[in-house]
Amino acid sequence: MNALKLVVTNKNEIIFSQAFPYRLIKYDAKGQVLKDIMGDVDFDTYHHVKFFVKEGGTSMRSYPSPVTGIVLDVSINRDNQVVVPYLNPDRDFFYIDIYDLDLNLISRYKMPNIIVDVKKGEHISLGDVMIDNDNNLYATVISQENYPQLVKYKLIFD
Repeated sequence: MNALKLVVTNKNEIIFSQAFPYRLIKYDAKGQVLKDIMGDVDFDTYHHVKFFVKEGGTSMRSYPSPVTGIVLDVSINRDNQVVVPYLNPDRDFFYIDIYDLDLNLISRYKMPNIIVDVKKGEHISLGDVMIDNDNNLYATVISQENYPQLVKYKLIFD
């Protein structure tokens, strides 16, 4: 399990998210689970780890890369909707799921990932993605060729 973020609703309920697997859990103010959902996507959202024994020790390989998760953030917008941006494991598609406060999926947006160039070794820093109330997406992009950069995109939901 990889904890990502906690957000609080206007009813003092807490929504917990994981980076992988894609999971959202909603708690009341007393810590009782109100709803627990796994992201219903068309790819495997689990973080897989394989260990290899080599001369000199054990090494580990993981998929997706340990520097990126599936779920990148969770937030509540001014319309009291839960917004969840995430990537597929190959990081070539970027998604945004929008839920109501009861964690019922309202809409899903899928677009090619133009934020990072995986071929250049770029990745989004885990937890450094945010969508604000004006539908601006901010992300910290880490690159092997350049210094980390903060990028901003205006999202238009149709």
